Amino acid sequence: MGKIGKRDADFVFNYLETAIRDPHQQVTNAVMSSLKIMGEKNPKTTLKFVKMFIQDQDPEVQKKLFTVLN
Repeated sequence: MGKIGKRDADFVFNYLETAIRDPHQQVTNAVMSSLKIMGEKNPKTTLKFVKMFIQDQDPEVQKKLFTVLN
């Protein structure tokens, strides 16, 4: 997802939005890795996505997204 998102971030955001709420840690770790890869090439678009979820009701989602920002 990260490699695709480097070129077309909007295309993968729907998938990442679903995956970020997955109960399996491997899936959410993959989302974080993808966002980091995308942020290297497409930082503005990636930050827009992160900002949408940074105040999510789920504290685990918030915590994981803070790792992307650091």
